[in-house]
Amino acid sequence: MIEINLLREEKQTTKVGLTLDQNKRVLGMFLGGIAVLILVLLVWWWRLSARESSLKQQIIDAEAKKKEMEEIIKAVKVFEEKKIILEKKLELIDSLKKNQMGPSTLLTELKDMLPESLWLASLIERDLHLTINGGAASYNAVANFYANLDKSAYFSNVDLKNAEEKDGKYRFSLSCDFTPSPQS
Repeated sequence: MIEINLLREEKQTTKVGLTLDQNKRVLGMFLGGIAVLILVLLVWWWRLSARESSLKQQIIDAEAKKKEMEEIIKAVKVFEEKKIILEKKLELIDSLKKNQMGPSTLLTELKDMLPESLWLASLIERDLHLTINGGAASYNAVANFYANLDKSAYFSNVDLKNAEEKDGKYRFSLSCDFTPSPQS
């Protein structure tokens, strides 16, 4: 007898997909890769966070140092202003000392330059420039006075403005520059 199978035979096909064990392995590797990636990202985030806090601390330290330096700069400016004021005061004191000795030196030197027969009527001093008016018994006395001033280290630019005779007396006017402390 002939047998006819009316039922269709199932063909055995080979499955191209993965088996359940293989699927679990692939899924495990995928999840492990994601876990490693998350771990790497967490470490990277932690390092950036630490770097950020370190930089913030450096900024805070730098701002504190800046405030300290600003206070020091202010103190230095105040000191420099006081130094300038003190230097000006010292210059003024030196100038006053120099000028204080000037009149006494001037009068002492003039006294030593005067011949016996000559007298002074006026002495005007402006910025160490002198104008001298006086009288004498002779032209020789005026000439001697002029020569004495011209030779002195204290007087320079001696200029006889005029000399005239009136009633037997000789009047003169001269100008010169006075140096309170001549260089030897």
